[in-house]
Amino acid sequence: MTIINYDILKATVPTILPSAQGKPVERYNSAMQEAEQWLSSRVLNSKLIETLATDSAYSALKTQVAKVLAYKTYHIAIPTIDLVESANGFAVVNDNNLVPASKERVAALRESMLSGINISLDLLLEMLENEPKLHGEWEKTLSYSLVTEWYFKSLTEFRRIGHFDGNRIDWINALPRLKAIGIRDIENWLSAEYATHLKMGKDLTDDDKSVLKDVRYAIGLMWNNDNAAGITFLRHARDRMMNDIDKYPVFKSSQLYTRLTTSINRDKSIFIGV
Repeated sequence: MTIINYDILKATVPTILPSAQGKPVERYNSAMQEAEQWLSSRVLNSKLIETLATDSAYSALKTQVAKVLAYKTYHIAIPTIDLVESANGFAVVNDNNLVPASKERVAALRESMLSGINISLDLLLEMLENEPKLHGEWEKTLSYSLVTEWYFKSLTEFRRIGHFDGNRIDWINALPRLKAIGIRDIENWLSAEYATHLKMGKDLTDDDKSVLKDVRYAIGLMWNNDNAAGITFLRHARDRMMNDIDKYPVFKSSQLYTRLTTSINRDKSIFIGV
């Protein structure tokens, strides 16, 4: 289902070439198709796009998708707009009424389109976060898995705990560094097995959710360079788990718990002279 067309492209990007005698300009068709393929494979999927295109309940989301596609289309098209193939190679189209723009001006235009993609895509993802009825299909997409397969399901959720400058594209780009905190600290304190259990977010008990809350505070503090305070939350969480271990069967069956209890029992043996 197609959402982008020449009229939307022209309305979003005023520098677009006017249509000849009211007829759409076909020079952008391949770029539109490429933009739609990008959106379908990297951000949404074909079924979700079809829902947005046909269900009037999501007209605002459809408009936002069209804006993303318009910026993406022009960003793709700019490098080849004035190029034609000749017998001797590629040539630049010459219009006697217009002076060709400098490389710097063209580069600046393309950069502005990239900024438009990021800003409009950020708003699209935020709108999707607020449409729980669409999450079942959105969960099948790359954009959803990138953002949500972690202790926080959205940038909005993270900002309740920690400070983050930037939009959701910056957030996605920062996730590898944020997830490194999980590997370096969360798994060291709570075990890789239990960390995975928390990240999956399925079948969590109230006790698990309480630990998850501590984990989120720890990550927020560590991201904002307060490692000591973050470790305090992790230590508090593990102490609570160790003192009531049967409430945390995933942690109890972990290799870390085995090592911890083996060490504790060995120290007790040494102390009492066994």
